[in-house]
Amino acid sequence: QACSLPSHGPGIANRGPFGCAALRSTMTVPRRRHWRATAIAAAVAVVAVRPRCCLGGYAHVDAEKVRELLSKMTLREKYQELCVPVCPDGDFKKGVCDPTWVSGPEMAFDMKDNLRLKMRGFRTRDGPRGITCMLGGVFKFWSPCPRDGSAPAFPAQSLRAATWNVELEEEVGRAVGEIAQALDLHIAFLPSINILPWLNWGRAQESYGEDPFFNGKMGAGIVRGVQSKGVMATAKHFLANNIENTRWYVSAEFDDKTLHEVYLRAWARIVAESSPEMVMTSYNRVQGQWANQNPKFIKILRERLGYEGSVMTDWWATFESVMSGQASSPFHNQPMGFMGNDSTVLTAGVDMEMPFCNFDKRTAAGLASCDLGGDAGACQAANVIDRAVGHLLRSKLRYGLVGDQARPKTHPDSPVKFFTERWPKGLEDSNVAVFDNLRYSVLALKVAQQGIVLLKNEAAFLPKKPQEVNSVVVMGTPETLELGDRGSSHVTPSGPTVTVMNGLKLEYGAAKVTFVKKMNDDTLAAVRGADLIVLDVGFNFTHEGEFIPPSTGGDRTFLGLLPDDVKLIREVAKVNSKVVVAITAGTAVTVEDFIDDVQAVLWMGYPGPLGGHALAQILTGEVNPSGRMTSATPRAAKDFVPAGITTEPWGGDAEVKYPYSHGFKHMWESGMRPRFPMGWGLSFTTFAHGAPSLQNAAGSSLPTPLVRVEVANTGKVAGIETVQVYATCPECKRKRLPILLVGFARTSVLVPGSSEEVEISFSAKDLAVYDMEKELWFLEKGMYQILAGPCADADKLKSVGFNVPEDVTFDYPGASSPPDVPGVGDRACSAYRCQRDEEFLNIQEATENTAFRNWLILLALLLVGLATGCICSWCCCLRPFCRRCCSKKDTTPAKTKEE
Repeated sequence: QACSLPSHGPGIANRGPFGCAALRSTMTVPRRRHWRATAIAAAVAVVAVRPRCCLGGYAHVDAEKVRELLSKMTLREKYQELCVPVCPDGDFKKGVCDPTWVSGPEMAFDMKDNLRLKMRGFRTRDGPRGITCMLGGVFKFWSPCPRDGSAPAFPAQSLRAATWNVELEEEVGRAVGEIAQALDLHIAFLPSINILPWLNWGRAQESYGEDPFFNGKMGAGIVRGVQSKGVMATAKHFLANNIENTRWYVSAEFDDKTLHEVYLRAWARIVAESSPEMVMTSYNRVQGQWANQNPKFIKILRERLGYEGSVMTDWWATFESVMSGQASSPFHNQPMGFMGNDSTVLTAGVDMEMPFCNFDKRTAAGLASCDLGGDAGACQAANVIDRAVGHLLRSKLRYGLVGDQARPKTHPDSPVKFFTERWPKGLEDSNVAVFDNLRYSVLALKVAQQGIVLLKNEAAFLPKKPQEVNSVVVMGTPETLELGDRGSSHVTPSGPTVTVMNGLKLEYGAAKVTFVKKMNDDTLAAVRGADLIVLDVGFNFTHEGEFIPPSTGGDRTFLGLLPDDVKLIREVAKVNSKVVVAITAGTAVTVEDFIDDVQAVLWMGYPGPLGGHALAQILTGEVNPSGRMTSATPRAAKDFVPAGITTEPWGGDAEVKYPYSHGFKHMWESGMRPRFPMGWGLSFTTFAHGAPSLQNAAGSSLPTPLVRVEVANTGKVAGIETVQVYATCPECKRKRLPILLVGFARTSVLVPGSSEEVEISFSAKDLAVYDMEKELWFLEKGMYQILAGPCADADKLKSVGFNVPEDVTFDYPGASSPPDVPGVGDRACSAYRCQRDEEFLNIQEATENTAFRNWLILLALLLVGLATGCICSWCCCLRPFCRRCCSKKDTTPAKTKEE
C-alpha cells in the first residue's frame, strides 16, 4: 500500500532499488496499526449521520422545536450550554464529574451532555491543518484519540491556498470532517479567513493570503467539505485579527468603508457560499471596541451578512486578567471592569463564552439571585440567555445532536478495564479511532504537489532528472521537516513523514545524495563538484506562529530570511552556481539578498508530512509545479503598505491604523513592481493566454457576466495553468480599491499542443464600493476593465470592457430567516417578575465553599493525567515499567523525539 502514493508521472513501485524498499525506508510510520485499509465502525458512522443543512444556505429549523426544548430547560442547564462546565461548578460534590475533564485538555474543549433531555454537549477541537489530538504538541486528548496523540495531518492553510484549487480544499475539508466524526467531535475550528495587511503576521500560515475575495472563496470550499460530513465548521477570527504579539489588546483602526470593503468582504462571501454553522470572535478590539463585546459587529454579521449559526469567543477572550496580562497592554494593572458589564458578551450576540464562563456566569448567577437591579435587569438577562441558548439549540437540531438521532458519546475504557485488560497486552483503549492514513497521506501529498511554488528558474535550470545528476548536496535543515507552529493548530502526524533529505534520496538514490552540515576544507570538494545543491532554509515554530508566551511563535519581525540562511546561500553560490533554494515559511519572504546568486527558488510553505517527497518530485520533474503565490512579494517591507501605515504593527501600540489598500492593490496603484506579483508561479512548460471574451447576462442591473479565456500549452511537458480575473475602473469617480480579484480557475492537465477554454463568472456586485453615508453598496456606472491572465502583472494581463449603464445601490443579502429564533428571548419585561432559582444558587454556594479543595483535586488529577501520558505514551521516563508502550517508540526517528 505504501507504494501506491501517487505522482504525476510513473509509479514509484517500478524504480528498481529506489522503489518500494526505498519508500519504506524513508517514511516514518509511527505504528503499524495505522496502515489498516478497512474503516472502523466510528468512521462508517459518518455516512449514517448527516447534518440537516444544505450548501446553498442554512437549513430551516422549526422554531417550535427550539422553544419546546428551551421551555424544558432549567437555568442550570441553560448555563451549561454557554460554556464548558468545569468540575468546581458543584459537580465534585454531586459526584458526576467526567474524569476526562480534569485529566486532559478536554476540560477546556468539551461541553456537557444533557442526559435528561437527550442532548449532546458540543465536542470541539482545532483543525487548521487537521484535527489535533495533542494540544500544542504537549497535552494529549483522551480516547478516541490514540494514546500517542497523533492524527492525520495536512499542509498548512497558506500552502493549501497556493494551489488556487477550491475543489481540492473542499476535499481536504471532507477529510477533516471524516476524522472529526471518527473522533466523536461536533465542531472543528477552521478555517481562518483573516487576510494579510502585513506579511509578517505570525499566523499567516493559517491564512489564505492578502486578498479578501480569495480568502472567502477558499474558506467556503473547506467549510462545505467539513460540514458535508456532519461536522460544524468554525470561521475565525471575527474581526480584523491580523496582529499576533499584541492580539489581546490591540485595536484595529479604520473607517467603515475599509471595514466593509476589506475586512468584512471575506466574511460576506463565506457566509453566502458555505453557511458556516460556527463563527469564533477574536481577542482584539476593532474601532476601539472589543470584538466580542460590541453589538455593532455581530449585528452586521447576523442581520446584514445573513449569518444564521452560533457565535463563540476565542479561548479566554473575555477574561480581563488575560487581556491585561502583558505589560505593554494599556489595561495592565487596571481594575477589573474595563471590558464591560455582566451581560455585555450576551448582549453583543455571543452565544458561547469559551472555554469557561466569566461574564455569563455573573449574568446567570445574578438572574438566579434576582440581583440585577430589579425585575427589568433580570428580564433582560433572561432574554439574552434564552437568545444565546436558542441559537445553540438551533445548531444542535441542524446537526442531529438532539433526541434519539444523536450518536451516543464515545467513552474511554474504565481505568480498571484498561489497566487489567488492554494495557498488559500493549493495546490501545478499545474505543480509539483507527485512521485511514493511506488515503489521507495520498491527499496530503497531492496538496503539497499542487501548492509548492516555483518562484525562479533561471534558464530552465530545473528540472534535474535523476539520470542527469551524479551528485546532490543538501544543506540547511533537510533532516527536519517543519510542519508549522506549535499553537492550537499543531498536529502530530499519525501517518508517514518524509523529510527533504529522505525525499531526495528516494528520487535520486541514496548513493547520490550527501548532507553537508557546513562548508569547510573537508566538504568543499563535494560542494564544488555537485550537479545540484539544495538549500533547505526558512523558519520554524519559534520564528512565527500563534504566540504562546514567552517566546513560542508570534509575529515574524523581519520579512527576509534569517541572516544565517542568507550567509549560507551566498557562500555556497560563490563556490557552485547550481543552487536551488527551498524556503519554508508561512507566507511570502523577500529575496533581494540572494535572488541573483542562485538558479532556482521555491516556496514550500509548511508542506505537511510528505512535503519532502513533493519537493523532490518537483526537482526531478516528476511533478510539474502549479502553485501560485496568494500575496505579492515586495522588494522591501515598506512597499507592501501605503505611507502612514506602520510596517511594524507588533510593536506594542494599543491602536494600529490598518490600510485600506495594501499588497498588490497598493503596489498596482503606486506603480511599484513587486518582485513577484499576486498569483505568481512558474511551470516547467509555457502557456499562451488568449484575449478574454465577455458574455453579459441581459436583463439584470446586477448581472453575473461570464469570462472566457483560451489557454494553450505551448511548451514541451504537460502542465496546469491558473487563470486569474481582475477588475479596474479608470472612469469611476468614487474612492475605490485600484484593482480587485474577482475570479480564478485552474485548467485541467494540458498536454503539449493542447488548449482549453476556461470559463470564470463574476458578480457585478463585486465591483461596488461602500457608501458610508447611506450604509449601502454602490455600483457606479461606467466602463470597467476586466483583466485576465496568469497573475496580477499588467504586462501579462489582457482586457475586455464591461459597461455598467447606470448607478445601482443595494444592500447585503441579509438572513433568509430571522437571525434570532422567533419567540425566543423576547418576553415582555413589563409583566416579568424575577424568582430566585434555589437549585442554581445551592450549587453555586457548594462551589464557593469547596472551590479551593476542588481546584487542588483538579490540579492533582491533571498531574496524574500528564504522568500517565509520560509512562504510557511518551515513554520518556520509567522505561523498564512500560516496555509494551515503548517498543513501538524505539523505532521513532530522532526528529520526532526532538519534537
